[in-house]
Amino acid sequence: EDLNTFAKTLQSYWVIVKRPTVLESFKTFKTPHFQGVLCPISNPRDRAMVYGKNIIETPAMCRKRYFENQLFYDLFLEYFNAWYNWISAPNPLLSEERVDLEYWDSPRDYQWFDTWKYDISFDAANMIKIGSDILFNISSYNHEMWARWMQKILWDTVTIHKIYKLDDSHIDWKISVLRPWVFLVNNTLMKKDIYSYLPEKFHSWDMMYTADHYEFPEWYTNAWDDFIQLASLRWMDTNVLSLDEDTICVSDTAIRTMEKLTKKWFTVIPIQMRHSEIFWWWLHCASLDVVREDECRDYTKI
Repeated sequence: EDLNTFAKTLQSYWVIVKRPTVLESFKTFKTPHFQGVLCPISNPRDRAMVYGKNIIETPAMCRKRYFENQLFYDLFLEYFNAWYNWISAPNPLLSEERVDLEYWDSPRDYQWFDTWKYDISFDAANMIKIGSDILFNISSYNHEMWARWMQKILWDTVTIHKIYKLDDSHIDWKISVLRPWVFLVNNTLMKKDIYSYLPEKFHSWDMMYTADHYEFPEWYTNAWDDFIQLASLRWMDTNVLSLDEDTICVSDTAIRTMEKLTKKWFTVIPIQMRHSEIFWWWLHCASLDVVREDECRDYTKI
């Protein structure tokens, strides 16, 4: 219900909304290394990245998501027929010995390691696109392998900035680009000097912080007192979708974030999303923008 309402809201702002194939029932599958159950697409942002006229399918990090992009097949084929490049990364084996299972913040030598040992495996949500620059969060050897693959694919069109261990994996809903020269950051939980991780060219950009301290909504506190709090809700006030440089979709429970954005002259569209703890998403994760009017250019030179 909330996703359908979100789609209708986007359409009211002249956004063309397309939906993946509906999975009518769960389907089991088996590879030479593991077996799993195919689930519906709840986070389209993870398994595909769009840069310019390139659709790049990312190699699965989670076994149950191994064949998830088949539900996007017809849509990607439509864009391919409209002169998009459709690129798929090598399918990882995802056997345990080929996955870096060390704690993400453990010491690693990213320059010298056994590159024959690890899969190329990564979620697109570990990246933040800023025009002709991509911020690339790396916290495992699998991520490093993917960064090297990406550099070979997009070497002549984009500058990839490797950021080591800013967080464990996804950073696109912990630091968001609202428009050129403005970041939105949830620094309440990610207590770090964000600038020290970013390339120097972005040090002059403004950082808007979502809240001085985080307070869970009353309905959440009452319902989940004894439940392990997932990242979905704790990062929801940064998990926003920018429609243009002035208009932003924000969770309707992120009261302080909406107030701060309004004071900065943004037009805020409150969106109801009630089930983030089940699906591990919010507005940014639940969407994947394919065609935008902005260009793949250096936004630090505006």
